[in-house]
Amino acid sequence: MALLLIEGWEWLSGSETREDIATRMDEFEYWKTSVGSGAGGLLTTRGVFQGLELDNGDSFWTRPLKDFGSGSDATFICGLYVKTPGTLATTDFIRVYCGATLQFTIQILATGELRLQRGGATTISTTTTTLSTSNEYYLEFKVLVNDTAGTFEVKIADVTLNNEETITATDHTDTLLDSKISSLSTEVTWNRVRFASSMDGLLIDDVYLADGSGSDVNDFQGNILVEAIEPNGDGSTTNLTPSSGSNFENVDDATMDSDTTYNTADADSELDLYTMTDITRTGDIVGVQVQANARITEASPRKLRLITRHGTTNGESATTTLADDTYRGRYAIFEQNPDTAAAWTNSDITDIECGVKRQG
Repeated sequence: MALLLIEGWEWLSGSETREDIATRMDEFEYWKTSVGSGAGGLLTTRGVFQGLELDNGDSFWTRPLKDFGSGSDATFICGLYVKTPGTLATTDFIRVYCGATLQFTIQILATGELRLQRGGATTISTTTTTLSTSNEYYLEFKVLVNDTAGTFEVKIADVTLNNEETITATDHTDTLLDSKISSLSTEVTWNRVRFASSMDGLLIDDVYLADGSGSDVNDFQGNILVEAIEPNGDGSTTNLTPSSGSNFENVDDATMDSDTTYNTADADSELDLYTMTDITRTGDIVGVQVQANARITEASPRKLRLITRHGTTNGESATTTLADDTYRGRYAIFEQNPDTAAAWTNSDITDIECGVKRQG
């Protein structure tokens, strides 16, 4: 599967404090955060959605998104909405790692160019197109990690000029690059990403991360929007035991409430499905990401799968293990409708059910 992560921060409550937001992101296994001294948090973007403001010193890491042995795909693909602040400063905007080792860095320069560096020191390629201050863009990057034949491709869509739906973009391409740390003789791939800022007021939203494997999301996707939908009813299966009320009412919190409301799985194969609110946008669906927060209540680790359902068919994620009694976030991406084995459509999402299963 090529699509590795979708993020729009819509699942976070905009009323939470900056520290609360960092804590909530840390709960999910794919984020590790640190925050600077600024006042940034969640702000309205693109009309009705909310994005994450990065201030000087902020750092948001993904945890390892895939294996990074020699057999892993070496292409890094990333797209995200960016709103620049009133003053630009040179910043290591995106850092891409192989395990604990920094492979390459994508910088925003004080003069507005985007620059690729091997590691964090050696400049490899710089765009001629520049970002301006207080403007909105959708940026896409594709980097092939290689010590002799790497590539750096950039698409810069000016959202302010071309409206938020555009997929037109200015291109930058450079080839035959050394884009990996040569000491990593076998690990020529990547598996972890850090978003950061050395300036106040850099706003990001609508992120996707992918690699070049698979047959679906393995290239630039254009200007995407990430929209969160929430449980709004019990679905076709309700095996879990609710703490009170209907099952869906215990998992539809705008802010997770720990053990105030919850559903409990008492045996393997128990499954809960929930109907979901409708999406408000139209267009192609890149993928569906299901998220859940769970913990165990006994000493033995338990296994969990995340589920999508459409028609009469359930799609199940890979198995993940819950090892302690602290709530941990889990997520899984479904690029295809399990009932049709094709890309999701808007009408599919209208009828989707999502949920969790205790796996034996």
